[in-house]
Amino acid sequence: GSRTRGLRREAKARGGGDAARIGDDAQRRHRAATPCRPQRGSPDLRRASLSIRKAERADLPAVLLLLRAFDPPDAPAPDLAAAERVIDRIESYPDFAVYVAEEGGEVVGTFSLLVMDNLAHGFTPAGLVESVVVAEGRRGRGIGAAMMRFAMERCAEAGCYKLALSSNVRRQDA
Repeated sequence: GSRTRGLRREAKARGGGDAARIGDDAQRRHRAATPCRPQRGSPDLRRASLSIRKAERADLPAVLLLLRAFDPPDAPAPDLAAAERVIDRIESYPDFAVYVAEEGGEVVGTFSLLVMDNLAHGFTPAGLVESVVVAEGRRGRGIGAAMMRFAMERCAEAGCYKLALSSNVRRQDA
């Protein structure tokens, strides 16, 4: 939106190239507060506060259900024990986590965020968002945008120079 264009113009004026540097003071001054709330003009201003937090083991069945949106209709159900082994590995990485968006006690969205070290850009870290899903009945209400604002805030706190969103090229609705 216009805020992003403003950040890009500000970064470019400082010699920062075409992309806004997520870790800049300007970004830190304009971070969204958590818990995330719908922005003015959001399609669903009536909804209760949306909270975003690291997923817990008890959230795994809901997360797996949301992630089935990526699977073909005839794919077998994911194995919970295998998913727990993967979560154990994810939790062993520094700065890598699965997050959930929760509304009214229900998990309504998920994403993964990795903040990774970097040899380039003066050893400034970079962020990568993966596996972004909002529950089908909750799409179009600003939940995905709130999750991305949350990820941007985490990256700003970590001093990242960029945040990349990964998406499958075949996903037309992503």
